[in-house]
Amino acid sequence: MEGILKNIEKPNIILVGKNLNPIRTMGGIEITPDVDMKNMRITNGDVLVLSGADTWLNENNDEILNFVKANIGSGILISAICGATIALANYGVLNDIKHTSNDLGLLKMICPNYKGENHYCNQPVVVENNVITAAFLAPLEFAYEIIKK
Repeated sequence: MEGILKNIEKPNIILVGKNLNPIRTMGGIEITPDVDMKNMRITNGDVLVLSGADTWLNENNDEILNFVKANIGSGILISAICGATIALANYGVLNDIKHTSNDLGLLKMICPNYKGENHYCNQPVVVENNVITAAFLAPLEFAYEIIKK
């Protein structure tokens, strides 16, 4: 087994924040970003993981959401779970692609720019080209689909 694992390329994980100030999660974990949004360099073949949170609908996230909207059809894998899917819906990113989230009724109620209900799938995880969306109850399935890609 060790010989097989030696040949697997390990991912380079870079934590990106609006700035370099530490972030405290709801669970009390402190995370310090490696780079801020202005210095973020994501290219084809990279993976952008938008983690769940209840802060995605505030205006502090406009910069990353504009980046996602501009790069949705590129070779970057965009993945979002829980609250991040709600932000993507509100930004109109999910209007024309198959996707999931925490609940269709919730998206329709709190996302005025969401027009993608015909593409909504009531599933834990949905993969559509280079976009992965997941409901809050599917973190393992979400991670599995990212690794598969």
